[in-house]
Amino acid sequence: MESCQEIDIPVYPWTSYQTYRLQAYVPKIEGDYSLSIDREVTHINASPFKEYSPVTETDIDLNEGLEEYYKEKEAKAAQADNSTTTFLERLLLWVSKTGYKLNENKIRFVCRRGILKLIGYTLYDQYNSPWKFEVCRYKDVIYMLEPHWDKPHEGNEYVRKCMYWGVNFERKVTKTINPDTKSSYVVVKSSIGKSVCLLGCEADCVKTTEDDKKIFMEVKTCLERKLPQKSAYGWLQAFLAGNEELVYGLRTRHGKITEIKEEKVKNLPVKYKDQWCGSAMLGLISSVLTKLRSELPEGYRGELFYEGPSHGKTAGSSTKFQLKIEEGDFLPTWYKST
Repeated sequence: MESCQEIDIPVYPWTSYQTYRLQAYVPKIEGDYSLSIDREVTHINASPFKEYSPVTETDIDLNEGLEEYYKEKEAKAAQADNSTTTFLERLLLWVSKTGYKLNENKIRFVCRRGILKLIGYTLYDQYNSPWKFEVCRYKDVIYMLEPHWDKPHEGNEYVRKCMYWGVNFERKVTKTINPDTKSSYVVVKSSIGKSVCLLGCEADCVKTTEDDKKIFMEVKTCLERKLPQKSAYGWLQAFLAGNEELVYGLRTRHGKITEIKEEKVKNLPVKYKDQWCGSAMLGLISSVLTKLRSELPEGYRGELFYEGPSHGKTAGSSTKFQLKIEEGDFLPTWYKST
């Protein structure tokens, strides 16, 4: 094989992928872990998840505390060093600490849930957002990593506000159990088509139902008039992790909450069937993972990326992802030695 090879992965209209059966997807929670304020992995399989705390008021200004939040964030970034671990490294630490056997559990892909979400949502992303991931195949398992790269929306003031509004809304509707915990994650085993994946998923909060059952919820904000279209993004994110409910803070363009809606995740594909197709997004993910298995040899690494539609085509039109591969991997030495 050539030292560096480029492979095109065609992406067809969404109707080509809509045969995926949603009812066949039953993710299984394998464990969990938390991230401390100092970004250390803690509470392995004993995470203190935030609790859902519904609010009755809807006249909420999500701009409160915005400037202070970003000043603190910038100060921490200035103090950070190169020892900060990646999401994948933290997930691998969970695998190592728990002794989880990837091959015995037939795992063929290990990654953050958000990677698969971005791949699937490409069909409906009206902004045609580019993305790039690193991939490598080691002992017949493909690992996927988001590298540190410049995002095209950085510096966009509106996007900066939107990101904070999401953070602030989550603070409004959740209750922190352990103040020393920055965030908590579940690790799920998911079968997407023929591909069995181990996914790390940030858990926004848990909700206790009337029959005393605890379920995971996704917390999102959305411009009120765009919910029918944007719900595809929230649904896919929740669905991949097996979350049962999703709570939306519907907002104005200026960050004012006008309504809070709780939705059953399983109902959204039917409710918005005229706007998007959940099975199509999962079908695209399955197609890309299958292509990776066939094209990425053992002992090789590469970049899987999407630069936007070709020749001005709209999202969902026939376009392509690209894969560039070469020998090697990016896994930490301590992981390969275990």
